[in-house]
Amino acid sequence: MTQAQEPACEQVPKIHKTVFKIRFDMPLNITVSDNVFGFL
Repeated sequence: MTQAQEPACEQVPKIHKTVFKIRFDMPLNITVSDNVFGFL
């Protein structure tokens, strides 16, 4: 799934890209990141 999100990540702004990196670096906070991603 991460590979499929990488190309989509390039299309979004750098801020969103940073959020994606945080999601990958912190798999335990996936639920929190999903909530933040919903806000974005």
